[in-house]
Amino acid sequence: MPQIQYKDFGQLSWEDYMVYNNLPLHPFWSLVEKHVDFSFADKLCAPLYSPRGQRPIAPSIKLKIHLIQRYYGLSDRETEMRIIGDLFLKRFLGLPVTCMIFDHSTIALDRSRMGSDLFHACHHYILAQALAKGIWGNQGDRWLVDAFHTFAPVSIPNAHGLILQAIGRMVRHLKRHHPRLHDLLERDLDISRVLRPLPKGVGRKEQLLAFSRLVAHAYALLAWFENEEVAAIFRAWDDADERQKSLELKALLTRILAENTKPASQVQGKDDDPPESGRPSSEIAYVERTDKPQDRIVNAHAPDIRRGAKSKKLTFVGDKVETLVSAETGLILSAEPMAGNASDGQKMAEMVRDVMEHHGVCPREVVADGAYGYPKYRRQMEELGVRLTAPVPVPHNAAGPLQERFRYDSRQDVVICPEGHRSVGKFYNPRMRGHQYRFDKAACTGCPVRSLCTTSRSERSFFISDHYDMMQQAKRYNQSEAGQAALSLRPRIERVHNALKNHHGLKHPRSKSRERFRTEVILTVMVVNIKTILKRVGEKVGSIIRHASRVRTRMAPVCP
Repeated sequence: MPQIQYKDFGQLSWEDYMVYNNLPLHPFWSLVEKHVDFSFADKLCAPLYSPRGQRPIAPSIKLKIHLIQRYYGLSDRETEMRIIGDLFLKRFLGLPVTCMIFDHSTIALDRSRMGSDLFHACHHYILAQALAKGIWGNQGDRWLVDAFHTFAPVSIPNAHGLILQAIGRMVRHLKRHHPRLHDLLERDLDISRVLRPLPKGVGRKEQLLAFSRLVAHAYALLAWFENEEVAAIFRAWDDADERQKSLELKALLTRILAENTKPASQVQGKDDDPPESGRPSSEIAYVERTDKPQDRIVNAHAPDIRRGAKSKKLTFVGDKVETLVSAETGLILSAEPMAGNASDGQKMAEMVRDVMEHHGVCPREVVADGAYGYPKYRRQMEELGVRLTAPVPVPHNAAGPLQERFRYDSRQDVVICPEGHRSVGKFYNPRMRGHQYRFDKAACTGCPVRSLCTTSRSERSFFISDHYDMMQQAKRYNQSEAGQAALSLRPRIERVHNALKNHHGLKHPRSKSRERFRTEVILTVMVVNIKTILKRVGEKVGSIIRHASRVRTRMAPVCP
């Protein structure tokens, strides 16, 4: 492949040297320039550019700009103005004082062109530099893993508004990219009338009728694409990418309709019941579902976003970010976003394997909280040859204070209760992946400690997992001195999460799509890691980032 020639700003003028030499050292960027080499980006990103035509700006400079943006939490336009007027940043980028070549569209285009995978590779290059300096990589180091939640910048409409969003996206896409199809749509369905929002203050009957009509129009819109004339024009669409986008929007509308609506005939009641009674009338063909799936779309403009729960009382709408951190140094080894309703631990094995393969470093053990202590995750780490240290989840057996006094005899395959009674049978529980051992009802009825053992009116049962031996071994290790020492390190990851969420804005991200949010996460991880590297090499980093109480929570949007 021909070598790419990047744009040369030429030798700095005498005036530039005079200005930069009279500037004091910046408390952060001057240290970054001294200890971190960004030249790897020029070779790494070379396949993105053509050797012909105008020379592109060096990717190493663009990477620095993206890090500046994440460090200060700026929008693209704010980044453009900051680079124009901040001499410290111009000196860090190696630009002439009068240079004004970067605009917000260039910054957004380069971020989109690189994508999250290339930024992920840049993250590993910076980790490799830290490894070469001996900052991390100790074979006795423990790695910490945990996840934190974020709040997506989206609204949560009701079912009526969600369907309107999906229809609006389809119509606007046709209007922008295929005017002929849009004109046919207006002629056949008069779709602009459908997109009018429901007036405020209407009664329950009007709401039900409007919802039913909207759903009927949505299904009519999907059926319209199957019309012979429309289908022929659609197949002849010469822009394959936009045609595929239209198909994706159709699938999105279809899923939203399935998740939020059902025919009124499925509702119990007579057809002539009034809408105020909650039952359908003869004019209502569709009603809103009450049994909506857990993994449902909550916003048509951000179909990746899900509703999640941090606890029984705290719910959120957004993504989770799972992080892998070195307990010894505080460096973030990996971070991956996932759906807000996903279980903690889904990215753990992938992240550990990724770091081990890139850097040839194996941890002493991986430490996590109780959400990671299930057999599935322990098996995954065993396959990687790494111990997972996490609290063992307590089975849901309602045994109260007597839980630990039940004993399993593997040779006779029975469970013995604290009073010496043996289980009399068992059955397999496929959902929990284990056997439920059943005790004799008569023996439990007259038991003197029944009130401490169970509140069930029927027979007592006790669950034994398929991985019982493994979980017992993990429990014994957790109670040992080494296990307690490992578990005591887990809170250290909370300081890293505080830096990512509050100091650098990931708690309220700008991005709506998972891919763009992953880019945002990786760039933030690089910024936090660079700060950690400077501290580990003995540099005193100046206090630039303010605390969360003084950081804006609502920021200007970043250009797509």
